[in-house]
Amino acid sequence: MAGTTVSIPIKLGTTALPMNNILGIAADITVSGIALTTAPTISVATSWMGNNTNTINFTKGVNTNQTDWTLARADHNNVSGDGTIATLTMNIPTGSAGQDAILYFNSVKIINSAGTEITNYNVVDDTATVIPLNVATANTTLQYAIVAPNPSEGQANLHLSMLKASVIRIVISDITGRQVEAFTVNAVKGSQQIALPATQLAAGMYNIRLVDDNGAVNQNLKWLKK
Repeated sequence: MAGTTVSIPIKLGTTALPMNNILGIAADITVSGIALTTAPTISVATSWMGNNTNTINFTKGVNTNQTDWTLARADHNNVSGDGTIATLTMNIPTGSAGQDAILYFNSVKIINSAGTEITNYNVVDDTATVIPLNVATANTTLQYAIVAPNPSEGQANLHLSMLKASVIRIVISDITGRQVEAFTVNAVKGSQQIALPATQLAAGMYNIRLVDDNGAVNQNLKWLKK
């Protein structure tokens, strides 16, 4: 949610494919899509690679959206494991609702105690859509709804989080109030994405109205189609 602080676990290895015999890891950690006001920070309070007494955890904020990071054993011993090796914490800007926060790793290096670089691994990026703070309404159906990306060009999605399943009617109108599209979806409990007819509509500002099958949801969203 916009305006909140989030903590994200950094994982290395899985139960099926653990990371074996490593001494340390280094990477540039970058967040794009949103403009952070302070660089992300990294903690290793919970890490299978070690603790504050037998590891060295070094971070440097290069700019507000990038932190360079190194975690290494201080006892010159290899370690093997899987799961969380660190936790990244960042403040989500208040004006970033509707934007996609993209978290990715550059220049990753993993070595063993002999100084040999380990290259047998995959790097996985992740993306999350920022939602407005306190968007949950008093009704018992819709938790939040947001259009992303917004503004958008050839593709846009309506992101819904439902407290329970419901048939949702989606009505799209232009700035004059003229209805240009209307359709229904069977929304399930939890999060989902619904494609909007971006390619079929001309550039302009649109209003999206949501109504559930009980008439309980009547939320209006603004969508700018470029």
